[in-house]
Amino acid sequence: MSIIVDKPYSKEPKTFALQDFHKNQELFITRPPYQRKNVWPNQTKESLIESLFRRHYVPDIVLREVHTPNHIMKYEVVDGQQRIIAIQDFFDDLIKLPKELSDITSDAGKTYSKLSPEVKNHIDQQTLSATVLGGLTNPHNKNYQQIVAKVFWNLQQGKTLSYMEVEHSKLYSASRNFVTKYSDNMSFDYDKYESLDSNPYRHRFFEIINVDNERLDHIAILGRFLILEEFEGSAELGLKYFIKLIDIWNNRTNEDFEKSPQAKRCMKTLDVLYQIFKDDPSVKAGGKVPELDREYIIISIYLLAQRLVHGNWNFTPNHYGKFRLFTQDFYRRWGTYDENDVDMILFRAQRQQNKKAVETRDQLITEWFFKYCPELNKLDPQRNFTYLERISIYRKNKGICQTCIVEGKTEEDALVPWHEFEADHLKPWSREGKTTIDNGQVLCKHHNRVKSDSYQV
Repeated sequence: MSIIVDKPYSKEPKTFALQDFHKNQELFITRPPYQRKNVWPNQTKESLIESLFRRHYVPDIVLREVHTPNHIMKYEVVDGQQRIIAIQDFFDDLIKLPKELSDITSDAGKTYSKLSPEVKNHIDQQTLSATVLGGLTNPHNKNYQQIVAKVFWNLQQGKTLSYMEVEHSKLYSASRNFVTKYSDNMSFDYDKYESLDSNPYRHRFFEIINVDNERLDHIAILGRFLILEEFEGSAELGLKYFIKLIDIWNNRTNEDFEKSPQAKRCMKTLDVLYQIFKDDPSVKAGGKVPELDREYIIISIYLLAQRLVHGNWNFTPNHYGKFRLFTQDFYRRWGTYDENDVDMILFRAQRQQNKKAVETRDQLITEWFFKYCPELNKLDPQRNFTYLERISIYRKNKGICQTCIVEGKTEEDALVPWHEFEADHLKPWSREGKTTIDNGQVLCKHHNRVKSDSYQV
């Protein structure tokens, strides 16, 4: 039986002086696009410096050679991110030589710039060993990305790598790249091949929710929004289904996912949600929306907005303020425990991500919203006139554009050929007008377009 393995790549040992990580910081990509880890506390960093100073064993780091678009070779840190950052911080005077070294040097407790020449020389002579992966130099090759991601996962065995950090590393997945692009607060410049502490593509909704992104929570939330859009309503949102969302789009182009119906629906819902909450006093003051502070509450609010945005509801910007007030009222009720409020007790108990819990929350919050906002009427589900209705409307108005007549044209000049006329709602569909012959009229293309533009919100 033959064994199929990944395309081989080289693994070469290399030794770096500690000063290399300081003097040539721009050559070491300590936060490649597939990594997001919290920084070591200073105590842990100083413990590493102590080990290096005493020449104790320190595990090898793993680097990948990457040729950037401007033909500069850089080292992508596959494993050893925190060790390199600790070394850089030491040379930048951000941490001190540990006091635990007072048994062998009186410089213990000092920053690097304050050390004596003798101690500096001792530190400058220390090295860190590395294994350098070669042959995977194209940073845009998806096969290479997959190999490096597997190496990264295997090296994290036994470490606290969350499932979100694993999914975040799958650069070869178009859906992963979408959720990272629009929800992460960090990004990566592939042209310069360097990490960025900001993200120009991040959707503004994620700037105003009261949940931090230290453990990639925003990415998880957007991923679950996409699942809800795929099913156009309540769905299973657990780990298995999140992983499926990422894996099913492996090796597809990012443009494919951007153009997918679920992505377009999701962005439209997010646009409306941001418009709803951007006028919250806390947001105007530069803060977050205090009520959007738990994932299961955010998902429930999203589902409600999804129904209003994509369903046949007459939901316009005139209702945004009412929606925001409803959210505040709902949250006060949620936060005030009342043993007689059976429905809210049920809502609070359904915090899981399985379909039953998501559906229960959705049903409850939708019922509460329409009781809070009873004036919101559902539009006629039939928006377009049927072929027979179009004929009847054309005959009713004798093929004459009704607006042309109002503007003073003769019936002859206002006559619209059958193949060019447009059946228009007298009372606009978006204003609860019915799709009936009585509510229909003949318009020419010009006047129908003018009328449509005047009702856009």
